[in-house]
Amino acid sequence: ENLKGVGAAVFICNHVNKYDALAVNYALGKRPLKIMVADFNNRPGFLGKMMRADGILPFKNTRACIQKFTEAVNYYLSHGTGVLFFPEGSEWWCYKKPRPFMDGAFHFAAANNVPVVPLFITFRETGRVRDGIDLPEFTVNILNPLYPDSEKTKKENVRDLKNGAFDACMKKYEQAYGAE
Repeated sequence: ENLKGVGAAVFICNHVNKYDALAVNYALGKRPLKIMVADFNNRPGFLGKMMRADGILPFKNTRACIQKFTEAVNYYLSHGTGVLFFPEGSEWWCYKKPRPFMDGAFHFAAANNVPVVPLFITFRETGRVRDGIDLPEFTVNILNPLYPDSEKTKKENVRDLKNGAFDACMKKYEQAYGAE
């Protein structure tokens, strides 16, 4: 219901597992989506082939790569495709609480005048263990979209979208885990 009327968007999600992009893809259904990943995820072999088939956009912090990445994100957003970012910047295995967000995803939303749709993965313990690792059950919570304000500057929109998305994720965290 929170996706009604939302076309191209910047989706943001906490990064809590190497399979969370798959969970997000499943939750979003047939919605076209590209996924921002660190360049080392663009690997050879079967896993790399599957990740590319899932729509990864590898990012490397070099001038040439940043320019190509920016062009790609702008292209996809202007052609109705969503882009998924993990604004915390790194995966923390099954970490429940939101961590501080970086600006990048929100910059793209403000620059392309598209909404930010916060997604927040919560999980519950199942008691299942494989190879000594607990296997929790994920729930991808699709939160209310946040829209850039045409009366504000890009810098103000980046700040407000980032703070609004973080606050929404924090609220979901508190609701899910009864935490303050």
